[in-house]
Order: sequence, then C-alpha cells, then structure tokens
Amino acid sequence: YIKENAEQITYNIKSSTIKEDSATINVEFEYLNGGPVLKAAIGEAFSQLVPMAFSGMEVSEEDSAQIFLSALKDKQENIEETFTKKTLDIKLVKVDNKWYIDEPIDELLDVVTSNFISAAREIDESFNSLNDMFD
Repeated sequence: YIKENAEQITYNIKSSTIKEDSATINVEFEYLNGGPVLKAAIGEAFSQLVPMAFSGMEVSEEDSAQIFLSALKDKQENIEETFTKKTLDIKLVKVDNKWYIDEPIDELLDVVTSNFISAAREIDESFNSLNDMFD
C-alpha cells in the first residue's frame, strides 16, 4: 500500500540554499493521504480482535497481521483517498559528489508513508487520553 502510494508522490523544488557540502531545499510535495484509511483499518481490526481477546481465544501475530491487512485492503477500497500538499525544508549533505538527505524528519517520513506517521501519532494520543480517563 505504502509502496504503491509512494509511486504517486510528486514534488517541486521551490528554492535551495547551498553552503559548501550542506544544503537546504524547500520542496512542495503532493501525495496521497492514507491517514483516514489507516485509522479506519485499525478501528476495524480492533473491533475484531478485542472480542477475541476477551473470550480467551488466543490469536497469533500472523492472525492479527492478517486481520489488519484485510481491514486495510477493505478500507482502501471503500474510503476515497485524496491528495494533500505539504511544503518542507529538507537538509542535505554532499558525500562523494552526491547529495543525500542529512536527517529524515518526521514530516518527510509522513509524505513517504502517506501520512501514516501522523495517523499513528493521533491514534497513540487517543489511547493515551483513554488511559488518562481510567487512571
């Protein structure tokens, strides 16, 4: 899913600043926002796995993964995906006359993973809020 989405990323370098073997480029990306698909898939997977856990049924990692992948495929087919834009400053370093990303920032990883980083962070915050309610 992520690999297919990554193939659809487009970008436009807006500006660059180069100082010796370091550079910063300002890049506008357009990419698929898979966050809603991920959140819905996790919700669907939990709705299947939680009753199994409470019934005492043992679910293997492989079974859990299959339930999640099935939910992901279902949500991908049923939730309309939209493109989103994000503009980032990316630091580069020159090594052996080739430019490389110096430190991949979360926002760049979010672009490459179709907003899965942001979605996972939101899900984690939701669980933390639930834990706080019960503490």
